[in-house]
Amino acid sequence: NGLMILEDDITVSVRVRAPVNTIAKLRRDDITAKVDVSSVTSEGKITLGYTVTYPAALRSGLSQESQSPTNITFTVVKYVSDVPVEIRGVFNGTVADGYVPGDAEDDFKFSPGTLSVSGQASLVNQIAYAQVVVDGTDLTESIAGDYAYQFISNSGEVLENLDVSCSTDTVYTTFPIRATKLVPLKIETTAGGGITDANVTFDIKPESITVAGSRSDVDAIEEIILKNISLATVRNGDVLTMPIPLAEELENLSGQTEATVTVHISGVETRSIETTNISAIYVPEGW
Repeated sequence: NGLMILEDDITVSVRVRAPVNTIAKLRRDDITAKVDVSSVTSEGKITLGYTVTYPAALRSGLSQESQSPTNITFTVVKYVSDVPVEIRGVFNGTVADGYVPGDAEDDFKFSPGTLSVSGQASLVNQIAYAQVVVDGTDLTESIAGDYAYQFISNSGEVLENLDVSCSTDTVYTTFPIRATKLVPLKIETTAGGGITDANVTFDIKPESITVAGSRSDVDAIEEIILKNISLATVRNGDVLTMPIPLAEELENLSGQTEATVTVHISGVETRSIETTNISAIYVPEGW
């Protein structure tokens, strides 16, 4: 009926009469007091009678003289099962120089992704989420392993010794610790229009960005090529805006996704020539 018994330590006492050899064999764990709760349909204090049973092998010559109390009283409360609870992560550690921790809101990964909590409804309803705390000192490697968790209330306080059952006692948790590097931005060129690399310089803003990723991915990148520019298409003083390309396995920590490139050309003269000797070729039929 969606209910549970709150107490788990109810005891009764019985007095029995039996032959000496039977009494010598009788143990507390051999005697069971049974209560039929199938008629209970609501919360509250419930009082019911009970029956006492004994092992079949010890019943011969055994009689029960009394039992106390006559009835037992217990508390029935609402029960909920398999309530999903969100898991969140907190990083309380430090990383070594040249490393950064991941983002606590986005980069924590958990298996299972949620917890299933069962128990007294009034206790389960206190839980806002489960929290996994990860720490460490001067970390250089990403975190992966089984971690315990704490239940957090709606007011943000830790719920200590909450008497509920959960689908698992630990959560497999991963959290990235990434290497960083300052990487310069560069332009590649193709000579043209009488201009070569000797005639052109580029003023790039920003000059570099900080990237983050695994140690091997970060070590593999030395520079970022914004674009290959044909020098025949640019003029002195041109200002170009270009996206900053980055491999998927790397993250741009600088936050700037575009670069501004100013073109400076020197050692080249320009002259305009007029001509009337113009002909059209490959004209489509009907045009």
